[in-house]
Amino acid sequence: MKLFQEFKIDAGKVAVFDDVISPRQHFELSKSISELSYNRTQSDTQKTRDSYLYYVAHLDLKLMRKHSLGIAAMNLAASAFPEQKSKLMMTYVNRISYGDVSFAHRDCRPDLRDLTAIYFGNSEWLKDWGGETIFFDKKYNALLAVTPRPRRMVLFNGNILHRVGIPSRICFQSRLTIALKFIGNSPL
Repeated sequence: MKLFQEFKIDAGKVAVFDDVISPRQHFELSKSISELSYNRTQSDTQKTRDSYLYYVAHLDLKLMRKHSLGIAAMNLAASAFPEQKSKLMMTYVNRISYGDVSFAHRDCRPDLRDLTAIYFGNSEWLKDWGGETIFFDKKYNALLAVTPRPRRMVLFNGNILHRVGIPSRICFQSRLTIALKFIGNSPL
């Protein structure tokens, strides 16, 4: 795995890593998450909980902590955010398709030190399919768009405002991302 780029947004950080797991491991993982049963139970915010839900499949935390992806995410969190001493506490897969809607949100309160890792799980992703993850500053200015790419992971402070990118009309498959949520050791 190699650091592709690192960005500062307000008091937080976004780190993008490529080649996080081997091509063979990625292929097997991509196949397995594409075959999961998904339920429309996930929302971006409390405000949108009653009006819009999207598809999610929860993963076994104990298994993910032993899986090559979970191990890579824990190692990257420890090296890229050493001051935060975070622990992996939740994993799930988001399935987003053309026509879905997403909203800007934070994964934790602004005063917390939680981390989020997003792993792009599709076996392929064409550049014109869209689906970029957008990161905003606290004034809702879009500052960064991270392109989906197989074997790419985005690791960031969960208190950074962000939004899931929706695939374009020419994309006939769902955007599959594995979210790995880390709880921080203390408030800021």
